[in-house]
Amino acid sequence: MILKSNGKYQKEKGKRAAHDFSFDKGGAACRINFCLLIFAFCLLISGVHAQDRINLNTASAEQLMRLPYVGNAVAHRILEHRRKHGIFKRPQDLIVIKGLSAKRYRQIAHLIRI
Repeated sequence: MILKSNGKYQKEKGKRAAHDFSFDKGGAACRINFCLLIFAFCLLISGVHAQDRINLNTASAEQLMRLPYVGNAVAHRILEHRRKHGIFKRPQDLIVIKGLSAKRYRQIAHLIRI
């Protein structure tokens, strides 16, 4: 419980307010575990499964443009790279395409497959 005294808010001795998020030994670990649990749950319900991912070696330009940061020009560069050099051996090979950096790849890696 928080009491107002001399114009300042103070905690009542021996009691902790419900919104007091001070890091103690047990509470911090509990909050971290809770956050990890929520994160894992969000991954489970995200709806992105291996079969839902876009296959870089068979996708059309329209399918590639569904990816974030992939517009018409980048999609056609991917198709051109595939035509000239053959299929992608691994998803990371996508970063050789002009307009897709390592940072952009990390942002869409969970949406693509080989």
